[in-house]
Amino acid sequence: MDWFNRLFSMLMLAEDDPGGGGDPPPAEPEEITLPDDVPKYMAQSSREQKTNKELLQWSKQYEKLPDVLTAAYEAQTKLKNIVPVPGEKATDEELSAYMRAIGVPEKPEGYEFEAELADEDKTELQKLAHANGLTPSQAKAVATAYTNVKEGAKINAEEALAKKNMEVASHFKKEWGEADYGPNMELVGRAARSYFAVDEKSVLNGELGSDPKIIEGLYRIGKDMVDTPLGPSRSGKLDPKKETPKTFEYPSEK
Repeated sequence: MDWFNRLFSMLMLAEDDPGGGGDPPPAEPEEITLPDDVPKYMAQSSREQKTNKELLQWSKQYEKLPDVLTAAYEAQTKLKNIVPVPGEKATDEELSAYMRAIGVPEKPEGYEFEAELADEDKTELQKLAHANGLTPSQAKAVATAYTNVKEGAKINAEEALAKKNMEVASHFKKEWGEADYGPNMELVGRAARSYFAVDEKSVLNGELGSDPKIIEGLYRIGKDMVDTPLGPSRSGKLDPKKETPKTFEYPSEK
């Protein structure tokens, strides 16, 4: 009778479990509630889309579904106009096509610059731009940067020279005295006109004026020109009473 009791028990269990004793059916997935600031059209999206935080954040910039369609169309249009960058194994034809597409001229002379450049600088920049495949706008930017740097270096050099010349002038005003500085610089100018075809102002404002040894040397040459019977005195007349020319000694290196 034990087998009968076991069978009866199984039948009773089957009656209590119409499903035949199998696994219970899966529960319905929990409904996802979207944040209030998410557009309403996102309610039509899939469960995966509704749980994608980045997608939800992106959707906030488009209030209505037609706006999304317009943005997608514009993006697709732009993608069609994008020129793919050639890979490492690109052929010469592919590289040439890419260069033409981005506006690189066929020859270096095709580049035009807005910056004022010397002919030599312009030629070198054209060659450099073409060798590196620069677009016309990129080449113009490089040329402008080059002229700015060059002009800045020139200004810095001129300021440094002017400062140095002022220091040299102050040195001789102190050494000669204010009263003799002017007449002595006239002697410097006399020698400068004879040897360099420039006057004393050009000496003071130029490279020569930045070296006290050169100023001292020109002063001695100018003084010798005045003190000899072969050269004019400060009055511009020859003076036979002056001593004969003497050997010029360059300023000491010490």
